[in-house]
Amino acid sequence: EGREEGKREGREEGKREGREEGKREGREEGKREGIFAMISFLHEMNISPSKTFQELQSRFQLSEEEVNTYLDKYMAQNQDKI
Repeated sequence: EGREEGKREGREEGKREGREEGKREGREEGKREGIFAMISFLHEMNISPSKTFQELQSRFQLSEEEVNTYLDKYMAQNQDKI
């Protein structure tokens, strides 16, 4: 009986952890999509690279390294638009 209860508790804990991980991944994906949408919008509006950098840092609380990573990824994926 104790063993079955332990299994049940383990499954419930696993489900909770899985839901939390899914939520976290969803928030991260949403943030990435928002960042790329902002980069695209600012690029289309002919906003300078330095202003784009500042906006990303400010609005998404990103480090210099994180901003550079997102900008590099955007440029790699959109070379035909640049």
